[in-house]
This record gives sequence, structure tokens and C-alpha cells, in this order.
Amino acid sequence: MNSISREIQLTDDQIEAAFRALGHGIALGYGDEDHVTVTHDTLDQFRGARRQYCEPGRLIERKVGDYSALVIEGVRALKGQQRRDLIVIDFGPVRASYLA
Repeated sequence: MNSISREIQLTDDQIEAAFRALGHGIALGYGDEDHVTVTHDTLDQFRGARRQYCEPGRLIERKVGDYSALVIEGVRALKGQQRRDLIVIDFGPVRASYLA
């Protein structure tokens, strides 16, 4: 179990399955944990923050089992950066975000 699993209180397999269900496979324990951020920011805060981005992308609201999630496709925080997808899953007390 890594620090992400401890904070979210799910197994690596359960966390990976949640991201996979949203179309973005990650492999915790194989380097992807360096790209997953666990935060107490709410989904509403992520919704609001994207309005400040250079290009806010397309917001898609999803459910993964009992968990709410946001997929923001083609977001670009700053001019000149590459467009990327931001995936945020609300695991209850914390959210996990991954910039694909």
C-alpha cells in the first residue's frame, strides 16, 4: 500500500479501476503515483478553478460506482502549454486528480 492508497483508504487495484472506468489507466506502484494528487479541494473548487485557465476544456460529469468524478478534456492552464485531460474522482474525504 502506498501513500495514495492510505489517504484514499482503498487498494491500489480499486483506485486504478476507478480511473480505468473513466478511460484513463494508471499503474500505482509503477510510477503513476507521482502524477496523482490527493487533495481536500472539492469538485466545486475544481469546476471553478477551470474558469481561470487559458482554455477551460470540456467538462464532463461522471459517476464511478458510488463516486462522483469530473473529466475535463483538452484543458490548458497556461498559454503555450499542451492541452491535457484532467480527471478528478471524489473518494469521500479526499479527491484524487490525474493530469493525463
